Formats: sequence, C-alpha cells, structure tokens
Amino acid sequence: MKELSTLENSTFCVLPWLQVGVRPSGRVRICPWIRAVLHDEQGKPLNVAQADWSRLLASSDLEKIKHKMLRGERVEACVRCYDLEATGNQSKRLVELRAHQESIAQVLEGQVTQPQILELRLGNKCNLGCISCSPDSSSFLFQEFENNQASHQQYHKSFVGSYQTMKANQTPWFERDEFWAGVIALLPGLRRLYIAGGEPTLIKQNWQMLNEAVDRGEASHILLEMSTNLTVITESQIDLLNRFQRAQVYCSFDGVGETFEYLRFPAKWSRVEENFRRLLRGAGPSLHISITPTISALSIWRLKDLYRWTELIAEEIGVRVPVDCHTLLRDPDYQSLRNLPANLKRRALDEIEALLEHYTDGYDQAQLGRVWRFIKHSAGEPELMRAGRPFIENFDRIRGRSWQSAIPEMKEIWT
Repeated sequence: MKELSTLENSTFCVLPWLQVGVRPSGRVRICPWIRAVLHDEQGKPLNVAQADWSRLLASSDLEKIKHKMLRGERVEACVRCYDLEATGNQSKRLVELRAHQESIAQVLEGQVTQPQILELRLGNKCNLGCISCSPDSSSFLFQEFENNQASHQQYHKSFVGSYQTMKANQTPWFERDEFWAGVIALLPGLRRLYIAGGEPTLIKQNWQMLNEAVDRGEASHILLEMSTNLTVITESQIDLLNRFQRAQVYCSFDGVGETFEYLRFPAKWSRVEENFRRLLRGAGPSLHISITPTISALSIWRLKDLYRWTELIAEEIGVRVPVDCHTLLRDPDYQSLRNLPANLKRRALDEIEALLEHYTDGYDQAQLGRVWRFIKHSAGEPELMRAGRPFIENFDRIRGRSWQSAIPEMKEIWT
C-alpha cells in the first residue's frame, strides 16, 4: 500500500498501531482523546482485570479500526479529532502523525506488532472531587455521589453514567501483580509511558514499577509523562522522575487561590503551591514541568490569573513554566465553552485576546490561539449550559460553596 502521505488520508492515525491505553475502569482503548473502548468477539468490553496483554493486543475490534483508517474511512470514536481539524485546530491525530513520521512506513508494512506508547489511567483512586470530573476518574466523586442518594436526580446524566460504569467495574485491577508484570514485560519496547488516574501519585504499585524500570535500565529510553493534581509529592519521587531519559509532569491547575479550591475541591492552594515549588527546585535537566488547566466555561475567566502566577513564580525561582491549553472541556456539556451563549462567547474571546496581546512568545501564542479558535468556531447549544445550573448548585449545596461567589460571570446565563 502507498504511504498515503497521511496528509491526503484525513482519517489515518498511527496510534492504533503504536499505543494501547487503559481507562480507570480497566477497559482498554487506543487513544486518550476517545472514550470508546475495545471489545472482544462477543461484544463485551475488554478489561485488564480479566484479560492478559496478549489478548488485548490481538483484539478483532482493534483490527477493524486499523482497516478503516487504511481505507480512509472515518472511525466514529475519533470524532473529537475530526471536529478540531474542521475548526482549523491541531488534533491529537495530526500531532502524533508528525511526532512519529519515522514509524509510518513500518506501520504500513506491518512491522509494528507491540505498543511503543502505553497510557495507564490507574483506576479512580483520587483525593479530589474536581467539578469538571466524574466518578470513573475520582473515588472522591464516587463516594460523594453514594453519600448523597437523595440528590441523585440533580446530577448530570453523564456523571450518573460514569458512576454506573465504575460501579459495574469496581475492581482494584491496578493492584494486581499480573497486571504490573504485563506492564514490566512491555517496558523494553516502550518509548513513551503516560500515567494518570485518578491520582497516580497515590498508587504505590506505580512507583514500584517506575523503580523497576530504573533498576532494569529501561528508564534510559522512556519518555515518562505523568498528570497529577500535585497534592502529594515527595523528594524521593522527584528523584525517581529525574532518572528517566525525559520526564514530563503535567500539573492540573485550573486557576489559583479561591478559584482553584472551588474547581478542585477540597484541595488547598497553599499546599499545592508549596509542592509545585518543591518540584521545580528538585527538577534536573531531564525533568520538565508544565501546567495543564481544564479550559471550561467555569475556568476561562481566571485563566489570566494562572498566567500571571507563572510570571510570579518565574521571578521567584527563575523558571517560567509553560501553560498547556490542550484540555478543552467537552463533557459535561453544561461546562463546555462551545455551549456558551453568544454574549458570553464574546467576553470569553476578549479574555483570550487580552492574553494573546500580553503573552507574545510563540508557545503562548499557539496555546492561547487554540483556545480562541475553539471558542470562535465551535457551534454549541446554549440551552445545554442553561440547564446546568441545578447540577452546579447541587455540588455547592453538598460542599458549602457558591458559584455566584467563585464565578460571578456565569450569572449572565444562570440567573
């Protein structure tokens, strides 16, 4: 088969060949940007709690996806990339094609048989109940939902669905020795290892595996990426991260101060800020740190405060930490920027345009430009956002918080 120039083929992506990922439920997928999971021959979702790695990698579902892409056919699960590309944005598909150009010929010739990228979302064990998150990624939210049976009708349908998914798959698969033995067996062929949760810093087996990678000499060829809320980090863990060929730590901050504490309840900003400084000071030349806010209709109004805080940190420590704006929230729909009414969309664009005027570095321009295009070109349904007020106020009632105080901008649509 011709190498498709991959630019002519608007559906081809390297990830079905190069990557395998595990959802917090233990179900398996091919890309962190999609929720769809792989199924067995009987149509049941494959799960690392029951299946070994060889069976997962030989999935007939995966083969069907590969064949569709090679024929230039759209894969339903990949609509997020298609939608972003339609608005002029860079998608995960395009980013990975550029990053793995040298592997495309091998993929097309059938020479790639083992994953080179492993995504591990280690269950839903998490100490925070972020307002943009869901029970399948947060045990805090899972328990909060169970503790408030009387208000279940005041949760968004996607939130309830994720609770039901996790309830049906509530096994500590990330504690199984067999699972970690399979991960260790894959280490020699890995180039990238992405770890998230839940909150991965809370999983002791995760740190044991990373130590094993160092002891076996495998860390020398692995780009390690970890997403963390940074509520917990130790000096020994920072030292371990420094021992990989390259490590990238993504710090999940949506704002600073009161905004941070509202959106990422019940975290304390002072504690997280202290951990951030510790991480920066302990980082060697191979350890890179960035901030990855969840960009939503709730966080957009305080993005400027987050950028300003990075300047203050740079003045103090001498390092300007980049802000990665690639997490553009789609679900829950009542928090997505795409569903803002026209007047608030214009105000949100004004916020980004002011940042673009101030932060002229090429990287900042690219990141902020991505947010601007998403707001400008995404067609939404404002009625979905208007319907979200009861869901937010349910969180507020349970937690003793107030969206009116934390995010007064939303009064334009929620009053």
